Amino acid sequence: MGKAIHIFILLLLLGDAILGSIGIEPKYRWIFVCALSCISILCNRNVFLYKYKNLQTLLLFMPLLFVIKIKSGIESGSGAKLYSLLMFCTPFVFSSFSNFDPANQKIVKYWKTCLTILIWFYCLNCVIAIFEYIFNFQIINNMPFLDMKSSVYIYFRSTALLGHPLQNALFVSTLMSFFLISPFPERKKIKLWILGYIAIMCFNTRSSMVINLAIFAIYMGKRLLQSNTSRKTKLKYIRLGIGSTLLLSILFFHYGYGSRLSEMGLFHDSSSQARINAFKIFDYFPIKTFLFHGVNTDQYEMIEQTAGIAIIENFWIDFILIFGLIFIVILIILYWRLLKELYKGYSGFNVLLTLSTFLSVASVNNSLSTSWIPLFIYLLCIVLFNPLYWIAPYHLRISCKIGHRIDSRGG
Repeated sequence: MGKAIHIFILLLLLGDAILGSIGIEPKYRWIFVCALSCISILCNRNVFLYKYKNLQTLLLFMPLLFVIKIKSGIESGSGAKLYSLLMFCTPFVFSSFSNFDPANQKIVKYWKTCLTILIWFYCLNCVIAIFEYIFNFQIINNMPFLDMKSSVYIYFRSTALLGHPLQNALFVSTLMSFFLISPFPERKKIKLWILGYIAIMCFNTRSSMVINLAIFAIYMGKRLLQSNTSRKTKLKYIRLGIGSTLLLSILFFHYGYGSRLSEMGLFHDSSSQARINAFKIFDYFPIKTFLFHGVNTDQYEMIEQTAGIAIIENFWIDFILIFGLIFIVILIILYWRLLKELYKGYSGFNVLLTLSTFLSVASVNNSLSTSWIPLFIYLLCIVLFNPLYWIAPYHLRISCKIGHRIDSRGG
């Protein structure tokens, strides 16, 4: 159990951005984490691998994919190995975590520690993002194209601990949705959600701002329309909703948080156009071209140039080009079966709220095709927040004064 906790801490605190800033390639961390996971599985029979049959099927499918891609001659370089390792890491590392057992105090403490670490990391990451935005300074910036002085980026974007704004936005959005459906007291839920939303405004990720606001509106509407909600509780929700709206509106309209959305709109710029142009690939190359297998690195770059796009910011298209459409269909089926197992105990509304948040935010960028951490965190959150065996984290003091220093940034 201790090994899995160590893996979890390593995943969060030693991310690709942090290791990249000191010259360590991500693949070495992936290999090291997989090695720790292997030890955890071999030393502990009470892990997810032996509980979820669909997880076993998923793990058997990944090496098969790797062998087919290499042996077919489609790709023999490091690209295929890295992508296959990326695909394998999520289910493998997840499978090394221990099953929940309420009668076992060590396991209860283990899961309590996991949830506490995750929430503290979320808070730390958000606070760093806000700090960076206030002082126009990126603490970890090993990505020159995100330099605020670059002519490409007019608007400052925080990078926090996960390095890329889009990667950060997916991680934070995932946690925000699970906070909303968690058994936390309403005030704590809203505080954690507001903290995350302010951080997303600092990451300046427009689609994430719109998606999370829509999810929050749906959540509040559901609470207000529930027949078993008392009048007093409804008034509390209305006060919390109005207070949240006022705070975020002041930051957005008066202090310029989320300025890319307010000044550039949601669709009218080159970044948004690049996401739309990604689908033009299929104007030049029919979908059947990628039916049974993907393409190699040289072909991938040629496809980008032909379609006139610098980067494919859509993980679905990325995976189709790299592994083939048949693989994507099989992968979706395998993950859907696993999700059905993991989501047992959730209401239909809570499943839709969390799943739609994750998929909608992930689908407007390529985070899932560049890192396996977001999907791993999503799967782990399903377990951590499951109402069948909810364990409250160690006591957390989420201050009511989240926004008090924010206004020092000015317009």
